[in-house]
Amino acid sequence: MSNELDFLVDDANSTDQETVHIAGTSYPFIQWIVGDDKADEESNLRFHGGFFAPATSIDLSGVAGWLPTYIKRNDKDGKSVKVEGFYAKRLNLTVVSQRHCYQVAPKGGQVESFSHTQYEQAEARATVLRQVDSTIVAKKKSQFLIVIKGIEQPVMLTTKGVVAKAMSGQTGLLQQFDRTVMAYVAAELKRMGSKNLLPMRRFWLDIGVPFDGKGQPIFAAFGPKGGTQKNLVVPSLTLPNPITGDYIVSIHVGEANKDRFDKLYFDAVEWSKAWDTKGGSTTAAATTAPAVDPETASALADM
Repeated sequence: MSNELDFLVDDANSTDQETVHIAGTSYPFIQWIVGDDKADEESNLRFHGGFFAPATSIDLSGVAGWLPTYIKRNDKDGKSVKVEGFYAKRLNLTVVSQRHCYQVAPKGGQVESFSHTQYEQAEARATVLRQVDSTIVAKKKSQFLIVIKGIEQPVMLTTKGVVAKAMSGQTGLLQQFDRTVMAYVAAELKRMGSKNLLPMRRFWLDIGVPFDGKGQPIFAAFGPKGGTQKNLVVPSLTLPNPITGDYIVSIHVGEANKDRFDKLYFDAVEWSKAWDTKGGSTTAAATTAPAVDPETASALADM
């Protein structure tokens, strides 16, 4: 049947498809706030740290475990702005997918990003820029596509620097979960005669603010040796000792979520690989403005 839009078919057929930009998958984002031991306890999130969801990203009004709050950050012009949102001290979540890169960010300049396999190139660029500013380092940036228990919509947890390492570094909490819970699951599957394994997305992780016996957040010192250090709160993983079969049953996401989370994983393949092609020049002069990071970094606190 002919209609007034038939001309679009000829137009599309005659267009070089390599020149057509298709927007990739995007997700609402949340972040981790590291806390500030110099703030008073009534400051809540700004004191003890935790998960923060900007209200412009996702509306969590009335969702159990989330309370209204705000943070302050500097905009691109250096002006302090108030960002309304919601915070949670702890979450039960599953990690569906993830991606990583390294960034070099000169003060007052633009961010240059390198793929997760290009740390040496990122550090080489930082070395060049340190001729102008001795504080510049190559920082890890990680994003995790997660599903939070009780929230239907998947969200993207964005982290940088020490928080990214606390999540997925060599001694990070995801590796801790893998070495304990996932190792236990693998051993049980083998014991029962199965040669197959299960992904981490089959289980809920209990992640949040670490508290001491007096209910105070546990701060840890971060910073260069011999340099200025900051007391920060990074996310921690709660696990029983020992891991038991009953515990595994209690954290399994359930049959109803199995197929849904698998579909989310496959739908996010393009998203997970989007940073694999990042790579900035390591030979440009220190005064040369690096390429702009296409992500939402300008809207996030710099950890």
